[in-house]
Amino acid sequence: MFRSILFAVYAMLIPVVPLYGVGHYRKNKDRTKEICCWVLFALQLLVSVGSVIAYV
Repeated sequence: MFRSILFAVYAMLIPVVPLYGVGHYRKNKDRTKEICCWVLFALQLLVSVGSVIAYV
């Protein structure tokens, strides 16, 4: 049970990295890289959710 919770928390922290990129590139006014980070965030979120569902 504890390992499942830790895995879920870890998997949900991974999409935070591209989300940080969104804020960084928004501040620098680089729209192309901001959109790229949004796409990466969405894809990584899907992978993370799928991984948690498959693990549980």
